[in-house]
Amino acid sequence: MTIKIKIWQTCGEIFSNARASGRLAGVIDTNEKLAAFLPVVKSAAWVALDTEADSLHAYPEKVCLIQISTVASDRLVDPLADMDINPLLDALTAHELIFHAADYDLRLLLKHHQFTPSAIFDTMLAARLLGEKQFGLGALVEKFLGVKLDKGPQKADWAQRPLTPRMEVYARNDTLHL
Repeated sequence: MTIKIKIWQTCGEIFSNARASGRLAGVIDTNEKLAAFLPVVKSAAWVALDTEADSLHAYPEKVCLIQISTVASDRLVDPLADMDINPLLDALTAHELIFHAADYDLRLLLKHHQFTPSAIFDTMLAARLLGEKQFGLGALVEKFLGVKLDKGPQKADWAQRPLTPRMEVYARNDTLHL
């Protein structure tokens, strides 16, 4: 389908340009860092979001990480740190949030943080509607952006601190490519 291919090619060009220009990255684990990041979220043209939980290692599970990407920034927000993430959640409600396979993330955010976004765009659902046979994030990113994602830390214990560098890269990639 020509339209589908053109859309993904355009997304690939946007991704390449963003990567070439350099991106801000970091872990937000204090109220001060969060306060400094809020203007970035509030002024963002779009916000991609994902979560990591410890459901394979604990019961009941908890949200261990919230990954957020904007045009020029990839941040990992640590909800296990001693800080108030409610200002971030309030800022996120003003945006249409981009997810991949949003169902589990949305259930976790509602259950643990009483957060419901005002609007979402789910790339997995979009891929399925466009007739993609493989609609996992890794398959879509590799097909349309030519990037192979490392899925090694996918089943890691996300409650462990500090996060390893490999876990941080994995987590960032979940929203960077949305």
